[in-house]
Amino acid sequence: MAIVRRRLALDPRGPGYRHVPGFTVCLLSIFCLLFSSAAVFGDTKIAPTKASPGHPFTVIDTKNRRLVDGSTAVFRLQDFEFVVPLRTHKPFNTAQGRLTNDMYSGTYSVLVRQPSGLEFDVGSFSVYGAPPPPAPLLYDFNESVYAGESIGVAGGSIGLDDGYGAFFTLDVPAGAVAAETGIVLTSVASVGNVPAGFRVLTAVRLQPTGLAFGNSPRLIIDLPAGSRSGYPAVGFLSNDDGTGLTFLPLSGADPVAASLSDPQVSVMLAHFSVAGVAEAGDSAAFPPVPLDATAEERAMYSIAVRWVELFEIGAGFIDDQQMADALYDWFSNLDDGLAVRAEQAGDAADDLAFESVHTPLIGEATRLLEQARKYLTGSQLELLEVDVLEAMSDLMESYRLELTDYLCEDIAPEAQMKLNDLKTLISDFDNRALKPDFADESFYCRYQVVFSQSFHAAFTNLPLEITYDIVLNNGDTYLGSFQDLSDEFALPPVRIEIQNGTIVLDDPSFLVTPELIGPASITVEIADSPESTVDILWLPSFLGVYAVTGSGTASGCIDDYDAGAGGGAFAAVAPNQSLIFASESSARIQFTLVAPRLTSFFATVDLPLIDVGRADGYISGVISYAYEEYDAEDQRTYWVVGGGEFSGTIEATKSVRIAYISYSGSSNWCTAYAGTGMIVGQGP
Repeated sequence: MAIVRRRLALDPRGPGYRHVPGFTVCLLSIFCLLFSSAAVFGDTKIAPTKASPGHPFTVIDTKNRRLVDGSTAVFRLQDFEFVVPLRTHKPFNTAQGRLTNDMYSGTYSVLVRQPSGLEFDVGSFSVYGAPPPPAPLLYDFNESVYAGESIGVAGGSIGLDDGYGAFFTLDVPAGAVAAETGIVLTSVASVGNVPAGFRVLTAVRLQPTGLAFGNSPRLIIDLPAGSRSGYPAVGFLSNDDGTGLTFLPLSGADPVAASLSDPQVSVMLAHFSVAGVAEAGDSAAFPPVPLDATAEERAMYSIAVRWVELFEIGAGFIDDQQMADALYDWFSNLDDGLAVRAEQAGDAADDLAFESVHTPLIGEATRLLEQARKYLTGSQLELLEVDVLEAMSDLMESYRLELTDYLCEDIAPEAQMKLNDLKTLISDFDNRALKPDFADESFYCRYQVVFSQSFHAAFTNLPLEITYDIVLNNGDTYLGSFQDLSDEFALPPVRIEIQNGTIVLDDPSFLVTPELIGPASITVEIADSPESTVDILWLPSFLGVYAVTGSGTASGCIDDYDAGAGGGAFAAVAPNQSLIFASESSARIQFTLVAPRLTSFFATVDLPLIDVGRADGYISGVISYAYEEYDAEDQRTYWVVGGGEFSGTIEATKSVRIAYISYSGSSNWCTAYAGTGMIVGQGP
């Protein structure tokens, strides 16, 4: 506000007073926001610095501003590297991400990698998750000692003397493979990097790697003479490169003897890998089960560990509830997915046909029942077989979800019809009819709504138009309304949710009218496709009419008599405004005021936190004025010119703004003036 004193000027409140108008309201400045962030966070940091897998985090690079779009956070622990996409926030001083669910426990070094490949350090981060896996086993394969046969649908047997005192017999039952398949067993001379507490007795490589079976083959192992030392033994499996180590109990006529003393043991194979036998000196020595292990592998691991625990306490073979719990857990987690089994079988998942679904299903069920019969009582077994049928139905549901993706790649009504043919997919197990739980449901291809932007900031004085596309699985854009889409593909109505606003659907856009200033969102979902969300920040509008009042003092005026306190009130109009910056919860806005005698009134408002219904922040700006005033006593016209700066705080709702400011400046009549004022605005 400018307070001007001039000789013989008249004011209704007393002699010598003249008030020159000039205030305005201001929004939260981004410079204020950046300054406070730097003060709190420093240069480059990550927050928090410790969390569990799946937890969100924020990277701050306030000073250097290197967080450009497309950047990723790289977490490194020993030989493991986890790459997390970042969502950056302009002007690129912060970015958000979320820890992956498969991260191991440990303290990671963290860096940010830009799309150009440039990397910079962020700090360290402690993750509280599963223990990291052991180092890969090191196999020395004796390629000169092997045995191979071509085995077909009728089944067959292969034997191998490994040259180190062990003999392996692979019995492949009828129906295990669907066509003639070359199978090779190769001797293993030695195994390195064995976890502490274990001693490998023997091992063999089975190829082709990853081959899966319908009816499971049995690997019978005659151990080298004198190799057993009395510690409980377990079977182990791993990939050819030594990764993916997991354990399973040994089979035999007597489970106790198989674990402690039998010279001949056996295991049933879900798929081909390296298989062997090892003695475990301590149940605590078992490394963690791999994160990508199937439900079957996790169950067998639990049983193997429990066996060793039982022998440690001298319990011998008992009907142990923990073993039963492991099997029940297997039943309830038979949803590892068709792609896993396809990879094990060495087939491309998208080549699988409906009729092939039952092959891995039956193989897994057969192995499960063997374990149930071996470790559980008859009464429990009777219940378990009923549970197996239910578990198989759950497994079919997981297959259905993956087959949905494969079928929907066609993106045609015909694909939708083929998808619903899954309702007739009935598999047989143990001579019983198995009806999947989903037999009476309808399934839909995934049609994704893609918004033009993931975040919009808009003033509340006008509706916001948000555009979108409907993208099909093949990447094509669907031309038509939501209703057209539902009619053509027999889909249910599109689900649309709006927070803090109302919408009018005008294909291909939404016209959104705000309810209150603050965060808002629109969420859309077509059938059972993934949700799509656009976030909105409603900003208070600074357009409208304003009342400005203030009072102050002036010094260095031409006439000391006129240098007393001054004040006044005037009305103004804000005709325009502009958004300088916005994040999901803050903004910087500039606007101008127009009034008689004002030559300019320019204000900046910084709002660091815009909540639902209210925003508090800071206002600053500059003002200038110029006008002529006639003095009747002197019969002269005096020219008045001045200006200055103002700053203060501001409160804003959807339609009302109130600012409390301090001002200072000068004019051609006074060298300095200062005062306080209030600006009240009403929106259009």
